[in-house]
Amino acid sequence: MILAYLDVLRHCLEEPDRTRKSGLYEELARLTVAPIGPLWEVGTTMVALGPGWPGGAKMETTAAGMIEDAIAFWQALIEEKHVS
Repeated sequence: MILAYLDVLRHCLEEPDRTRKSGLYEELARLTVAPIGPLWEVGTTMVALGPGWPGGAKMETTAAGMIEDAIAFWQALIEEKHVS
């Protein structure tokens, strides 16, 4: 199993064709989660960046500060990791 995983990883890293690389990446993901179960079906989960739902403010009015807020959030996570 480990050799198959490393072989797929090596091929994925070396593959110049995006379509084939995507297929290898999917296979790598499948092998990665195999011990705990299958990959989730498309549409099972999602991440939506934007104002809260339902009834959130319109994107145009909140976009200006959202990028700065997101950067500050991730920066705080990184700083916490290095301090611990």
